[in-house]
Amino acid sequence: MMANLLALKAFDVLNSTVTLWVFKRSTRAGKIVYTGRWVETSELLDAKIKENVNAAVQSVEEIREYSLLAENNETSVLSIPADETHAGQLIQECVARDEKKVKKLKDIQNAHFYAIRLTLDDQNSLYAVKSTDDSWKLKKLAGAYRAVFKDNALDIDNTPTFNISKSIDFFIFDGDVIAKQKNKTESILSYKEAHKEDFGLLKLEPKFSSLFSSMDEIDAYVGNNKIQLRRASAIKQKAHYNNDVYIQNIRNNAVEMQLLIDFDLNGKIVPSAESCKYIFLALLNHRLFSRFSGEYYDVQNIENI
Repeated sequence: MMANLLALKAFDVLNSTVTLWVFKRSTRAGKIVYTGRWVETSELLDAKIKENVNAAVQSVEEIREYSLLAENNETSVLSIPADETHAGQLIQECVARDEKKVKKLKDIQNAHFYAIRLTLDDQNSLYAVKSTDDSWKLKKLAGAYRAVFKDNALDIDNTPTFNISKSIDFFIFDGDVIAKQKNKTESILSYKEAHKEDFGLLKLEPKFSSLFSSMDEIDAYVGNNKIQLRRASAIKQKAHYNNDVYIQNIRNNAVEMQLLIDFDLNGKIVPSAESCKYIFLALLNHRLFSRFSGEYYDVQNIENI
């Protein structure tokens, strides 16, 4: 079930309480770890934050179901259950204990992202998450001084500044992750690492690996490319390779469907640098035929009717 658009837009952002959390991300024993700290904010900043978050929420006109290859536009978002992501770790960190308060500059510098927690009645919460820009990185100005104009004059200003963006990458609300910027959402929630793990598991599945005369070209094609890793995850998720009839249909129809896929005498697919693209199209079921135009098309995603 997808997120509830009406409930999201009904959340009273402007009358909520703001807590700004800054997060750093690390890896321990091969697992992603999020470390969050909360920082005090002024009433003026809180008001501006709520104004921006409310605008981001109200701009949403459609919620679509998240899939590995789904895309959204300026007024739509993608929804996925939070328990299928690392979002729960973020929420668990957002408990405003004194020891988690930002008390020195290094606590906030080099943060990977920040989460704005908006709370009503100490119960109902909306989280708005955004990746940080270069202003959050520890750096020194090279060959220049920072100057500020005040009292009709320029003066030296060494005060650290941090940009709070007007845009939001994703929300966490009522048990769902609601993505406005899919790539940024996947990056913050470490989806690329999950895709790598999926590809590793996919290669270990006998029904998949036995389709090919060799896995070398498939390995080279996917590599560390986030798009191909995402497609490999989608292949694992769809699991058409487990369907013997589906695979035989690829063998029988590859030429007619203009898929440049070679087979050896045993019916195994012979991957090459040129054919891997078509192999993935076939295993994703993304080469489609139009009965209207009589032409074949490659698509990024499909929705069953």
